[in-house]
Amino acid sequence: TLHHTLNPPNDGAKDSRFAAALAFSGPDRLLIGAPAAVHAGRRSGGVHLFTKQADDAWRRVRFFAPEEGSQEGQFGGSLAVDDHSVW
Repeated sequence: TLHHTLNPPNDGAKDSRFAAALAFSGPDRLLIGAPAAVHAGRRSGGVHLFTKQADDAWRRVRFFAPEEGSQEGQFGGSLAVDDHSVW
């Protein structure tokens, strides 16, 4: 099930607020916000992209982070998807 396969990544960001925001893009893509994730030494936040595999398992395929995020940037605190765009 979705609950058992989408655990926070083991990237050392214990308090990343993983799953603070969720957005589905079609039936096989899920974006999960982690607004307190640490990237490049800053707690600027990030978004994890998971895709549903042929065996119905979900796999993390990418992590998005702001290029020049400030400390406490909260990137990934809210998410919206429209066609091929993510806000």
